[in-house]
Amino acid sequence: MSLVDLGEISINIQDTGTGTSIVLVHGIGLNGDGWINQVPLFAEKHRVVAVDLRGFGKSSKPTAPGSYAIDNFANDIIALVEKLGIAPMHYVGTSLGGFIGQAVALRRPDLCRSLSLCHTASVTDIPAKVREVRLKTLRKKSMTQYAHLVCDQALAVHVRPAVHEWLCDIIAGNDREVYAQAFTEGLQGFDVRQQVRSIRIPTLVLTGELDRVIPPEGGRETAALIPGARLVEIAGVGHISYLEQPHEFNDTVLGFIDEVDRQS
Repeated sequence: MSLVDLGEISINIQDTGTGTSIVLVHGIGLNGDGWINQVPLFAEKHRVVAVDLRGFGKSSKPTAPGSYAIDNFANDIIALVEKLGIAPMHYVGTSLGGFIGQAVALRRPDLCRSLSLCHTASVTDIPAKVREVRLKTLRKKSMTQYAHLVCDQALAVHVRPAVHEWLCDIIAGNDREVYAQAFTEGLQGFDVRQQVRSIRIPTLVLTGELDRVIPPEGGRETAALIPGARLVEIAGVGHISYLEQPHEFNDTVLGFIDEVDRQS
């Protein structure tokens, strides 16, 4: 792991492997460590950069108002890719990371070789019940209790208890105030449904059949809006298929990336 200085903030990354680059971007409350089932495999043929977004993991945690707007997350990814000299990249983003990926692609399509948008949508339309329960728990309960709520909402299949606890530990390790700010600023007011019609980058949209956080309808809409996008729905999984069904996730995403590379 290493910290990359981007000026006002530093971004922590895992950087391993050689070949065409893959940038892995997590969702809210997680960090680059969550890609434990992807990094070693993907790095067999690619340079893999797993990012801790601002506010999470070992990256800087700014507190100024607006710090966690989607545009600021996108600015970080753009600056990071340019500083590392890894463009054009295969961008793989899940949930919040999928929102960020669309923002990056719209602003700097030259940096993107492909997009894999997982468990995401083109508008922040998280069900009101999910949002309300999370915010209430975040305000009134411990971060450990909040983490278990998030895992219960996000995971749809039985995972090994050790994996469940490991995921909860990552979420519980977040700074409560920073998390609340990121949840409020990063998951509201994003709507690029009209703009994504202009994307001409090879795009995979991956959804989970049982996703209650960002239901699969959101991904289906995104796939319909982006010209030529490929839609894949993984049966029986919730919001974190890369942990719930890592083999199917890996086969789908890596197969798509390798196909794009062969055609480039």
